[in-house]
Amino acid sequence: AERSQKLAVHVSPSSLQVIADRRYLERVLSELINNACKYTPEDGNILVVVDKLSPKEVAFNVINDGPEIPATELPHLFKKFYRAANATASGQKGTGLGLALVHNLVECMGGRILVRSEAQENSFCAIIPTGIALSAPT
Repeated sequence: AERSQKLAVHVSPSSLQVIADRRYLERVLSELINNACKYTPEDGNILVVVDKLSPKEVAFNVINDGPEIPATELPHLFKKFYRAANATASGQKGTGLGLALVHNLVECMGGRILVRSEAQENSFCAIIPTGIALSAPT
């Protein structure tokens, strides 16, 4: 609210059911939305889209306005303690653990996480199986 950012949520009208650890999923979404808030400029937009990809997968996509993440940095974003150059240059505080945690939790749920960045838009998409066997986080 203090930065006048707008948050919208769109859930696919098709019936969605995910059998997953609620704490893991809540933490993943919380971390991704918090990250989007950090890097979305004042008066910017954040969109959360939940969509059924197939009978076996649901996508949780967090899209935000913001500076493009250089392609050379994308493969490193989920490493512990890694902070992108534009994050440190913009003065954003953080330890570099949030996205590493997201990656770990998504993998524990049997899913995968994708990132895309282009001119003034970033997207982090957690793809979660609809029914899973959990493994413990490492």
